[in-house]
Amino acid sequence: MATKSATSSHMMKTTKRGRPFLKDTLDLFATLIVSLDLTTHKQFFRTFTNSFTTEEAATNLSSLKFSQSTRGPDPRDPSRIVTTTTTTTFSMTRDMAKAMCQHFMDARLIENAADRNSNLFKERGIYMLTPKGLHVLERFISKNGMTADHLLKVFSSQPICLKLLHLERRGTDDEIIVS
Repeated sequence: MATKSATSSHMMKTTKRGRPFLKDTLDLFATLIVSLDLTTHKQFFRTFTNSFTTEEAATNLSSLKFSQSTRGPDPRDPSRIVTTTTTTTFSMTRDMAKAMCQHFMDARLIENAADRNSNLFKERGIYMLTPKGLHVLERFISKNGMTADHLLKVFSSQPICLKLLHLERRGTDDEIIVS
């Protein structure tokens, strides 16, 4: 069995306003959440289940890896099945990781567990998924055929946004397509 390997590298695409493309944002968010161990955290005599800290998010985002395998017919010999594995690696500084988490908060994917009215990603905070964030995560897991058994308790214990309108965007500039 022969193994071929190819590597490519690119920066996240951003809009003319400097915002990362929506698909990249949602994929990075879901990859981060799948990589985290959402556990119980305590702050000021309060307990927050299925949560993560600033430190955990920043550490994971600094070197995040996601592998996806697909099986299909060999283009040169359709009688053979080949497996293609794509590994995506994200790496960023701590400041960039915190900025991405702020972007996740602005998109209402996560919220400050201790102060749900706060919209700032803080240096020593505890964060939880919003119902929208849980919906995005479930869609990512389903779309990629993943098993995320460690997240079952989150899906069974938190409300999920059942309906979310997904608008089609142009691949060139991430603007919403209006027709």
